[in-house]
Amino acid sequence: MTYIAYLDEFGHIGPYIALDDPRHNDSPVFGLAGFIMPLEVVRGFGTWFYQRKRDLLDFEIQRSGEHPAVWEKKGSSLYTVRNVTQ
Repeated sequence: MTYIAYLDEFGHIGPYIALDDPRHNDSPVFGLAGFIMPLEVVRGFGTWFYQRKRDLLDFEIQRSGEHPAVWEKKGSSLYTVRNVTQ
């Protein structure tokens, strides 16, 4: 059986000194996450994900002028304190 892995990295691997440092103040945490699925369900998942992306982020996709399949929004801009509390 063949499996496909979806992987994504998060965080920052560059230098970190302190939050109040003018240049090196990004989070010192780095991670890699993902999931694996059987090949025969990849197309269905891709379709489902694309539809959710269009449903939930259509205003921003339209504003960007890019094709929805290549448009990307970083998770860090989705999961802000303001967005979570609202």
